[in-house]
Amino acid sequence: MNQNDGPGETASSPNRLPFIITFALIAIGLSAGSVVLTDFSAVLGALAGLVAVIIAVLALGGENYLKRETKLRRRDAVAAAREIEKLAWQDRSTGLFSFSWFQQALEREVSRSVRYDHPCTVLWLALDLQHLQDQSVHASNTDPAYIWRFVSDLASAAVRDTDTVARRPGEYSVAILLPQSDAEGGNIVLRRLNERLQQEKLELADGTRVDVQFHQRLASFPADGGTAGELLEAVQR
Repeated sequence: MNQNDGPGETASSPNRLPFIITFALIAIGLSAGSVVLTDFSAVLGALAGLVAVIIAVLALGGENYLKRETKLRRRDAVAAAREIEKLAWQDRSTGLFSFSWFQQALEREVSRSVRYDHPCTVLWLALDLQHLQDQSVHASNTDPAYIWRFVSDLASAAVRDTDTVARRPGEYSVAILLPQSDAEGGNIVLRRLNERLQQEKLELADGTRVDVQFHQRLASFPADGGTAGELLEAVQR
């Protein structure tokens, strides 16, 4: 997901390059003028000029170092601000985004889709609890946090890095936003998810390993809705 530069911007250090150049030129001039003096004075002048040039070069290197440091610190501050914002919008138990974040991301993506005339798709997944309970009476005794991690890992493994996976209201349910993907792109993600479901088993509290199924729904812009609200309504029907 995409954000602008955050807090942590600092004013750049003053430009000392003109002073460095002026100092070096004065030193070189003094060194050149010393040639008309005695040999000993000329040697001292030359040494002084050489020292001045070395100091100027070192100072110039220090100036470049400070500029690089300022740039790196600014970049680190922006990255830290983004990470803090991400953590504020994450669900701690699953690592997924909150549904509030998802709604905002969907609003932004629909606006981009309108502007650039490209599709986007929303997936709505809900774990079939009845299917679990039909296989084992211990399904209801299994740690909810463990089941959530299972659902989160499955959903996250089926999508791209640019997609958004969020915990939605309801038991063991997730919403997925697929930017620049039409219904066929959404169906590809669902097929990938179902292939993983054929391989993965959920281990219940008593050690029983059971099959997992999801209720799955899909809605795409613009075919199923022209706004974020219409897409959410369509995918929940």
